[in-house]
Amino acid sequence: MKKQGIFLTLMLLAVTMLTACSSEDDMTFSYDSEGEIIVNPISASEFNRSVLGCGWAEIERHDINADGTYNKKNHYDRDENEIGGGAPPRYEFSEGMVTTYWSGSLSTGYFEDPMHYDEKTNKIYFGNFDRFKVLSVSNQEIRLASRGGDSGLYYGLYVVLRRLTDEELQHTKEVCWINDKDRYREMTWDDLMHKWILRCYIANGFQKEVPFDRDNDRISIQFFPDGTVKLKNYNDLFEGTFEYNGKDSIQLRPKEGTPEWGGLYFKAFPSIKKAVIRYAAGLTLSIDDINYYEFIRAKNDE
Repeated sequence: MKKQGIFLTLMLLAVTMLTACSSEDDMTFSYDSEGEIIVNPISASEFNRSVLGCGWAEIERHDINADGTYNKKNHYDRDENEIGGGAPPRYEFSEGMVTTYWSGSLSTGYFEDPMHYDEKTNKIYFGNFDRFKVLSVSNQEIRLASRGGDSGLYYGLYVVLRRLTDEELQHTKEVCWINDKDRYREMTWDDLMHKWILRCYIANGFQKEVPFDRDNDRISIQFFPDGTVKLKNYNDLFEGTFEYNGKDSIQLRPKEGTPEWGGLYFKAFPSIKKAVIRYAAGLTLSIDDINYYEFIRAKNDE
């Protein structure tokens, strides 16, 4: 019995040394007969305690080679705190849900997936897709094997996540505020009922940029459920009414008895014929195919 105990101890030690839970530079990944990476079990309670309710930044991504070693070159050779322009993804795990924040060269956003952790396999599922296999976890760092890579392995990437501070997570939410479900879909009445900041306008096919940010409504338009609309051009305020068919046809009219809409930006607004959602929850008001205005939703409607 004593010999058996010693044997089991030695076997456990050997598996621990061969699994992918070390941070050593010479770390290698070992696989079972079915091609699965061998890992030390991590309970659901430990995973939930360390991971849920927090934001995580992907700071390292390495290719795993066919022989179980991994390429020391990190896919991310940029500042881990940089967001925008194709920065690494960030995640927020909660009970039964994962939010992925992403950024490209032209836009940013987020999408949500059902999430569950299987403690029998150490796998994190995004929906029905086994996205990651957990190698080690703490309340500051998660080491994972990830689907992908060029080696042909089922889990061909070695990924490291760092916990975000509360401030970093809040900043991420502010930058990546657009829900992917809102992209390139038909406008609805509820979509329209917001304040919109003018981003640029296209006149006869030539784009003219306007200084803007989502916090500043210096040039904006706001729609109200009672059919009224307010326009702001720096210190000039204009009021009017609108008719909207719930799809893409819209008409804007100055309020009777008030000065006509004027200024560089709004004098053509009575000719607006279409309102559509474009470019990640951006609003486009079109006169025709070569004259239109593009807006982005303000941070708040106040």
